[in-house]
Amino acid sequence: MSELSGLISEYLAFREARGFGPNRKLERLLIQFTNALPPDRPDGRLFTQGEALAWAHARPGAAPAWLADRLSAVRGFAIYLAGAGLPVGVPGTRQGPSGSRRATPYLFTNADVQAVMRAAEELFTPLRGHDDHAGRDDGGHRDADR
Repeated sequence: MSELSGLISEYLAFREARGFGPNRKLERLLIQFTNALPPDRPDGRLFTQGEALAWAHARPGAAPAWLADRLSAVRGFAIYLAGAGLPVGVPGTRQGPSGSRRATPYLFTNADVQAVMRAAEELFTPLRGHDDHAGRDDGGHRDADR
């Protein structure tokens, strides 16, 4: 495991050289991961995709964010090692229990935007939402036209 400890240090230095700040959580997760690996492998691989996924999903019923943190940490490390030509299994993306937690954006149609603009014209406010009414008095004349 000392080989993997040295590779963790190299990986963290690589990240910091590219503008990422020191990340103690990432370091701690990678150390936990390497400590969970078997000491000797007959196939010559540092670790397999299955071992990485098993470690990331070690706690049944864990919060999706916790699983995502663990999987993200080991996946980034595996990509780095594979890029250096070392024999590792890289876990695929979206290997967690659920997909993205991001809200689906609402796309406004032209009719929606026009309805919002009409509603804004009806509001009583000194700051109108539409420029055609800016600077006019009650008679419909611009202040500069007087």
